Amino acid sequence: MGDLETTQDVIGKLVGEKHGLKTLPDSSDTLQLQDGEENIGTKQILENQSNVTDMSTVMNPMDHMDQRPNLLAPRPHLGNILSLSEVKNPEDRLLLLGGCKGFLETMANYKCTPDIKTFTQLLDSIPSTSAAEKLLVVEMKKHNVNPDIDFYNMLIKKKSLRFDYSGSAEVLRSMKQMKFRPNVVTYGVLALGCSTKEQALELVNEMKSSSYRLNAPILGAMLRQACYHETYDYIFEIMELCLKEQVLVSKRFLEHLDFFKKKMKQKQEEKKLTKKQVVLFGIFKARYKTWLTEVQIDESEDAHPWQQYRQNYPEDKSVRYQPKDTARFKPRHTSKFRVKTSRKHRNKY
Repeated sequence: MGDLETTQDVIGKLVGEKHGLKTLPDSSDTLQLQDGEENIGTKQILENQSNVTDMSTVMNPMDHMDQRPNLLAPRPHLGNILSLSEVKNPEDRLLLLGGCKGFLETMANYKCTPDIKTFTQLLDSIPSTSAAEKLLVVEMKKHNVNPDIDFYNMLIKKKSLRFDYSGSAEVLRSMKQMKFRPNVVTYGVLALGCSTKEQALELVNEMKSSSYRLNAPILGAMLRQACYHETYDYIFEIMELCLKEQVLVSKRFLEHLDFFKKKMKQKQEEKKLTKKQVVLFGIFKARYKTWLTEVQIDESEDAHPWQQYRQNYPEDKSVRYQPKDTARFKPRHTSKFRVKTSRKHRNKY
């Protein structure tokens, strides 16, 4: 939002000129949003404005239909006024423009037709709730806009980050119904929501049926969930998959295991582990030690960016390196004219 005071002054003048409102409320006020299904998970609700001088502007016939603020409308209005100090998230800033529905209505007023790029950007700005996502899909159908593979991947990621595995699977089925083939990014964002071993194995089988190979980022996303939930059999399964599929693990992958080891060691010292967890932690330490000698570690992350352009010089410093002669036009010293006119060959002729 930039400078808070300047933004308040600009919006206050903008709305005040149209509706007779003088200033915005202080940042200490609470926040009220009446945005239907869109405002789920956003800020607290504001009390109705009490310092409106011109009641005729407040009792506008369109206000009872839509109390959302919309600063992009032909007649900008605030509805239930927002405290700008509470506007911090993308969904809050979108509500200043009327929310998803109000923004699309403003585009229609200016005869602008939304496309898939518009809805992809809106997907990043709406609240991370199933209700808001369904409302966005309904608006796409109204405007006859078909989603693409990137839109599906972003939608699956939003659901996976809030551990809505069933919702992610539903989006995947919808993607296949639309004749879209899941790509590596699709399985990568699906891996973010695999909180159990069964879900991870189901995803692995799905990848194999689609002829995709496991990689370090996908296994790393699964490992992060396994370490967070402290599920040892899940961790052991991911470690075995690295060996079975011959996946080059990255340093970030190893950092998850090292952090998990330190966390469990600290809990053991504080005597916060049960007897079963102590036994499982001992098995993990022994297996992790042998696993490091068996797994292939990707060392390319430590390589210098110019390493691929460097040449291997001989180890013996006495041997001088002679670069290839790559000259395009080479001088010719054996021309017939030079041979005939030289003193060495005069006596021959």
